[in-house]
Amino acid sequence: MKTQILRNIDQAFLQFEFAIKLMVYFELNKVDKDEFDRDLTILEEKDNIVFPDNSFHTYNDLILASQNNVIVCFGVSAITLDRSLADAGIDRKPDDLSENGSLRTLIYMIRCAFAHNMIEPKWDVHIKYKKSIKLNLNNENLIIDLSQMHGKGFDYKDIGGVKNWFIIKNLAKKLIIES
Repeated sequence: MKTQILRNIDQAFLQFEFAIKLMVYFELNKVDKDEFDRDLTILEEKDNIVFPDNSFHTYNDLILASQNNVIVCFGVSAITLDRSLADAGIDRKPDDLSENGSLRTLIYMIRCAFAHNMIEPKWDVHIKYKKSIKLNLNNENLIIDLSQMHGKGFDYKDIGGVKNWFIIKNLAKKLIIES
């Protein structure tokens, strides 16, 4: 079971990495819009789905779609990480301010930010989670005062940047392995 849980985490984060790389390619104008945004028909048993050419009116529409894809994939990684911890029997304990308890809380709070609106995630911090948490991420302290976050739009800077999300993933995987 742990093997599948860890595989799910790796797949969610690989999808997030793919989304970032795709976004960078679009932002660097490395994708031919006309070639990419062409007519596409998907054949299904009963009906076909047709995506017409020029669905994305400008190259900037492609960039925006790729940026939204990064946000959605980040949300998927957060939901997957939270579910994986739960499946490994690592429960949320809002009063646990230990390193592992803070890690569990932060992952849950990020999951909550994305669960209701993947395109415009907002922190959703209920009263029992309104406290400061502290994590040591590769010998750097990350301190987040969750009592100040409720309703605020999620920003990668809130967790010290995207790099920290991958550190958080590794800490969560280690916690699952050791559980």
